[in-house]
Amino acid sequence: MTLSRLSLRWVPSSVGEGKEVEVLIDGVNLLDLARAWETTHTPEPGLAGGYVGVQHWEADFLQHGFALEPVRVNLLECGCGVWGCWPLQAQVTREGERVIWSEFVQPHRRASWSYDGFGPFVFSAEQYEAQVRGPLKVVQGESAGPQ
Repeated sequence: MTLSRLSLRWVPSSVGEGKEVEVLIDGVNLLDLARAWETTHTPEPGLAGGYVGVQHWEADFLQHGFALEPVRVNLLECGCGVWGCWPLQAQVTREGERVIWSEFVQPHRRASWSYDGFGPFVFSAEQYEAQVRGPLKVVQGESAGPQ
């Protein structure tokens, strides 16, 4: 299985003040990947890609890639900015030296929206952890945080 490259970076919020985390997979924004998939693979293409980057990352979320047990996490938020309103979720699994994002779901459209064939995205655990450390330090208060 080919390894993807994860990049996480703070960018200006697209829904107000502050910052959000932009997720890039092999240099492509996860939001753009999700929008392209949803436009052609869901029954409601007008709602496709209605997400923004996560603004409220928790230390527990960021550390999920370090855990041995699979866990479901929000990778993108609803465009309204309310946590949990319309998230794109994935299962994060650590398998040895790999971290895998799979089993994507839009929980409010679980019955009618399918992400079969979207992903999985597999990252080197070392590269994944290096990318997660920056946002993790911010949310743990070890740096000045997003400006």
